[in-house]
Amino acid sequence: MERNKSFRNTLIVIFTSAILVSCFSTKNEYGSRRFNTSRFKLKPNTNPDYVNIIDTSALYIQIHTKEFIKKYGLENYITGYKFYNKGRVGLFKGVNFSKPDTFNPKKASMCFYNYTEDGFFIESLTPVPGGGYALSKGKIIKVGNDTLLITRFKSAISSSDTIYFKKKKLPVGFLRFKPDW
Repeated sequence: MERNKSFRNTLIVIFTSAILVSCFSTKNEYGSRRFNTSRFKLKPNTNPDYVNIIDTSALYIQIHTKEFIKKYGLENYITGYKFYNKGRVGLFKGVNFSKPDTFNPKKASMCFYNYTEDGFFIESLTPVPGGGYALSKGKIIKVGNDTLLITRFKSAISSSDTIYFKKKKLPVGFLRFKPDW
């Protein structure tokens, strides 16, 4: 009986530890959070037609209104998405085009995309007040050859909205980095 109790307690400790470990993220050498991919609902992209929508050799820069830029002091602050193969996306903040190392995906927030018959979708984990992260999902729509719009769905942390992104081709030397997720 004592042996069964000890075994049961060991199982409880292992099970509890496994649950707690799966709730946390780790940070890489640049301080970027890396999450277990099981926290994302999108499956890895397998549709090769994604190249008809996005360009993996470009950065899609978020377009803000002049009022927004002035209000938040973002005159020289560039944020954008860089798409990679296998459904991976890096969200880069504070991009500096004179420094190729800026485009190292280890410095980006990890996101995923998937292109299906239902549409082209993107997911990320967004910080929430009080700690923790919530899943954010949006639909990508191509508008012209150099513009994307992402309609983010309403979630527990935000209302739905639409954000425009302009494509900027990156020099070949900026494309040497591979994602760490």
